[in-house]
Amino acid sequence: MPKRHLLPLLIALACSAGCKTEPVAPEAQQGGGGAMGQGGAGVAAPTPPPEPVEAPFEAAAVDPAGNRASIAAEGTTENVPPDARLELTSPRAFRTLRVRLFDERDRLVPSADEIAIGQGTTIRLAPNEPLEPGASYRILVDDARENFPRDIEDQAWAPRDFRFSVAAPSDGAAGAPAP
Repeated sequence: MPKRHLLPLLIALACSAGCKTEPVAPEAQQGGGGAMGQGGAGVAAPTPPPEPVEAPFEAAAVDPAGNRASIAAEGTTENVPPDARLELTSPRAFRTLRVRLFDERDRLVPSADEIAIGQGTTIRLAPNEPLEPGASYRILVDDARENFPRDIEDQAWAPRDFRFSVAAPSDGAAGAPAP
């Protein structure tokens, strides 16, 4: 059988289960540079996957007394207590994930971290030292290998960050400079 008749037959066999094909120009069947280019088998190129959406996390600051204050996903949340621990929760169970806390100069802030994965994901960050009053911080959720965290269903999610500033000491508070 001549080569130019073999390609449409192979495509028809491969797509007998209902895949769509488009007609191939004769020059493309013969290896020419037709509309599909070299080696274009007449099958439309696959559409790229959609861009991942931001990972579905909510963030909160929890003070030593257990009071919770949400940290907004947009903008900067103000007046987080310097001795607060940070919690992120998601209804999705993630299998690849990295969470880091950075200061306003983009330096990593050491913290004791705990990640619990079950019906969803809960992350607790407890900075090793109290946060600097009046300073700004950023929590970043991503993945070390490919930047996109993946849930247990292998869905990729865009990195997510939360920004906050720490409450400045009030007059007469501990740590405030003496007059």
